[in-house]
Amino acid sequence: MSADTDSAHADSSELPSDILDEGNGKTKRVREDQRAAVRDWLPLRQAYLDELLRRCGRRTKSFDACAECKSSAVCYRCLDCKRPRPLCRTCLLKSHQETPLHRPEKWNGNFFESAELSALGFVVELGHDGEHCPDPSPPSDVLVYHTNGYHTVRVSLCTCTTSHSEPLPPWKQFLRADWMPATTARPSTAFTFDVLDLFHNLTHQSKINAYDFYHSLHRRTSNAGARQHPSCYKQFAHVVRIWRHIQQLKWAGRGHDPNGVTATTPGSLAVVCPACPQPGKNLPEGWEFSPPERMWLYTLYLMMDANFRCRCKDRGLDDVQIAPGWSYYVEQDKFVEHVARTCDREDEKNTCSAEHNAIIKANMRKEGYIASGVGAVLCARHAFFRPNGVGDLHLGEKFPYMDFLVVSTLLGSAMFMLVLSYDIACQYCKNFERRLREDFLPEMRLDLEDVKVRFVIPKNHFNVHGRNHSQYSLNLVPHVGRTYGEGVESSWSHLNPVAMSTREMALATRHEVLNDHIGAWNWHKTIELGPSLLKALRQAAQMAVKQRKLFNEFSATFPPEVVREWERVISLWNVNPGSCPDPYEEPETTTTLSKVRLDFAKEDAAASAAPAVLDMSPSVFIQVGLDLEEQQRTLKLRDAGKTEGELADLLEKRNVLSNRIRCWAEAQDVYMPFVMQLRLQTNTLLVP
Repeated sequence: MSADTDSAHADSSELPSDILDEGNGKTKRVREDQRAAVRDWLPLRQAYLDELLRRCGRRTKSFDACAECKSSAVCYRCLDCKRPRPLCRTCLLKSHQETPLHRPEKWNGNFFESAELSALGFVVELGHDGEHCPDPSPPSDVLVYHTNGYHTVRVSLCTCTTSHSEPLPPWKQFLRADWMPATTARPSTAFTFDVLDLFHNLTHQSKINAYDFYHSLHRRTSNAGARQHPSCYKQFAHVVRIWRHIQQLKWAGRGHDPNGVTATTPGSLAVVCPACPQPGKNLPEGWEFSPPERMWLYTLYLMMDANFRCRCKDRGLDDVQIAPGWSYYVEQDKFVEHVARTCDREDEKNTCSAEHNAIIKANMRKEGYIASGVGAVLCARHAFFRPNGVGDLHLGEKFPYMDFLVVSTLLGSAMFMLVLSYDIACQYCKNFERRLREDFLPEMRLDLEDVKVRFVIPKNHFNVHGRNHSQYSLNLVPHVGRTYGEGVESSWSHLNPVAMSTREMALATRHEVLNDHIGAWNWHKTIELGPSLLKALRQAAQMAVKQRKLFNEFSATFPPEVVREWERVISLWNVNPGSCPDPYEEPETTTTLSKVRLDFAKEDAAASAAPAVLDMSPSVFIQVGLDLEEQQRTLKLRDAGKTEGELADLLEKRNVLSNRIRCWAEAQDVYMPFVMQLRLQTNTLLVP
């Protein structure tokens, strides 16, 4: 941290005391307490089992009388009611007028067996919010899936015009009953809003797919294998797709637009990071006129990466795009057109020593797949997926793909400073502005003339890039704080479990599913942002005091004029890294073995006129010593072997090496006379 950078940060003494307090935090449950809880429960194990068995039976002797009318014609109970009281048929139907999807059971004299309300004469009338319809249609069977399984329900539709100028269409009557119909004309299958909402939340948290969830509802209905289950998986998948889309529209407020859903603009369904700079929303008035030393506060930090686990098989499936470019995925047609027009151009020459997969596998195509992976742009400070910042890759991590994602997510953004983190930023930044200027159509050209763009490499990827990369280091670039640029990797762990199911889907459906999971990621980030930022602020305030103290103490160990010169060089380098030598790189003093041998040879040539003390010159003495040391190491690593021949071979080589060491020791006594005294004291000689 330089002095200029240090002064730009607020003094932690200005922060409120409650910010500096670390807080108690959550205490971890001790494993011993868990063991104690199990030990306390073990004596009650039999009682727990007895209660579950009681639940399966008639529970009490009072089961012989109806709990409502007290009649003796009792043979029903309900599994889903809060109190499974004994009821007669009449009272059972009366008590379930508002709960037509409960599961009653009938006592057959030996045990309880399932019984449908529809089989007992129960009819659900739609169209009047639970009230009686004066002109209902003849009842028909509708298969309804709910959180407790599926049910056959007798349904009468409203055909009267009492409340409306004309009868409501069946699909609308279903929706007003909180049932999502599988078709719009004559629905015979429906799924409750509750079961769709349950699946939606479960798939976000556990990544369960529609197939497994659908069949779990069958097992929830009957897990004994004695019933022939209906085949409605395709209807469920269709309804789930509609539910996802409608929920996105509702959450984004599209239902309140006078122009309707069709007026939805690209990226408007996305959950946007509330902490990143958004002019007109979270920036002060006149922010664009801030002095240069404070403009960094409004920097937009982005990171980008690719994930090659989220593939999509080429199964020849064709589907309808119902939300093209409305949330996180870019508009597919424009994306494909741009890639087809620019992807055949010659790649930038790699001048980096790092062998990164983004460069090596840039032209690799995955046979049998219509998409070999996913590229994405996220905000680097908070790891939110950016609107219109996600797209499919076909050939690998080629620049045209990533360029389109960057441009798409930045269109319409007001900014003066942009920090872009990428694994291969040192290569990606080359000709970046030229590519944006020449490769894009006029309506997508991004004007960065007044924007200061800085490219950086994520911290975990930085060390493999070798020397002369300090200008890309997040530890050295000013005004980036403790940004590490690797948050995109954790986001992939959220999407990878979905990859197994999405790879089998049509491309349009896959986009919708990934958009949905990305939206869930962003929403969970949103609700956790307050506590996480508070925790980070407390830590930053404490570490600022500690690091400033250490920095000042370290600087005080150098002469003031040296520190001032360093700060001057660093200030110049921060403005333009190419204008002066890298102040963070140690001067390179490479000494090779060949150079040492050449120097020794020159010394031998210079001393050739002098009378020789030994046949071995000093330079040869050093080289022979190194060779003998290597031979010793090799012999020690060799196994002595199990046969007499192998043992004899090893001993012969050791004898030869011992003779060479004795000859070398004679020269050592001349060039290193003090060693002779040490050898006599220890009475040893170097032997293999």
